[in-house]
Amino acid sequence: MQPIYIITIILSIAVLINIFIKIKDRKLIINELIFWILILAVLILISVFPGFAVKAAHFFGFKSGFDFFIAISILTIFLFLFNIYKKMRLLEEKLTRLNENIAIKYTIENSQCPDLKKSGHEDNADIKLI
Repeated sequence: MQPIYIITIILSIAVLINIFIKIKDRKLIINELIFWILILAVLILISVFPGFAVKAAHFFGFKSGFDFFIAISILTIFLFLFNIYKKMRLLEEKLTRLNENIAIKYTIENSQCPDLKKSGHEDNADIKLI
């Protein structure tokens, strides 16, 4: 077994231990746990059985296992990027709604107009905060 494979196995196990520590501290959700375990399992599988990567590469039309690994890595990075973008957009929308609701509440509470204060908005029943 080549040294790079041994290093990959050791690093994969170290990352796996780190993941379980983060799960214990509740800093990682179950979906992320499953994803990282799958990635690490594939890395360990490729390190233990290097011929598997070559066979998979040829099956998918790549000339070498390294090309296949790079293509899969780039695809995975794009999926991560898309997922992060979706989460960012959702947070931006929630932040915008929260700011609008705070502005409405502030306007009602500090209004000099007695009609606005008497309209039943003083309990903020129709203002739905996130």
